[in-house]
Amino acid sequence: ALWECMRSYMEIGPEAVPKCNFEGKASGKGLIGWFFSLMFDAIRALLKGDIVAAFKDVFFTFCLGAPLGFYLQERKLLPPPDLADPAIVEWSNPLPPEQWALRSPELDAAIRQRETELAAQQTRPAT
Repeated sequence: ALWECMRSYMEIGPEAVPKCNFEGKASGKGLIGWFFSLMFDAIRALLKGDIVAAFKDVFFTFCLGAPLGFYLQERKLLPPPDLADPAIVEWSNPLPPEQWALRSPELDAAIRQRETELAAQQTRPAT
């Protein structure tokens, strides 16, 4: 799982790594904001007359400790990968110059041609 996380991060980007509920998904509310969000949901349900939904929100908030449960699940059970692992450090080291890919002759010719064009453009007087 650690290698898959690293591979996804390196190949796709940070958006490929799963985020926990308190990092971006809940719009940065944090534990207190999440708690108040659940309570406002319960109040909204009461105002609509949906006593069952309001009771469920209050029950999960106070009796089951939903915010605390989410916090423990996301912060304590899903720690970030250990990026100091020796295998990851070794894999992250740059390749030695003898293992670098070399340009193809076609690419070399195209680069030289483009550099010549750019040099010619710079020597022309501005119009």
